[in-house]
Amino acid sequence: MQADEEVASRCETVLNTTMAEMDIYHTQKVEDFASLAKEHLDGEIEFYEQVKSKVSHHLGIERTPSV
Repeated sequence: MQADEEVASRCETVLNTTMAEMDIYHTQKVEDFASLAKEHLDGEIEFYEQVKSKVSHHLGIERTPSV
């Protein structure tokens, strides 16, 4: 019986370690995706602001952004 309890204890340790690693991986994946999405959207905003600036310049229109 003691051997069975020892095996069960070791299995629980492995399970807990694996679950902790999966939790860390998931957290890092979410953070990385959020960072990647923010960088992409910031790049898109910068690109379209440049397009707007060039179009406004070529049309001779100066607009102030309304918020």
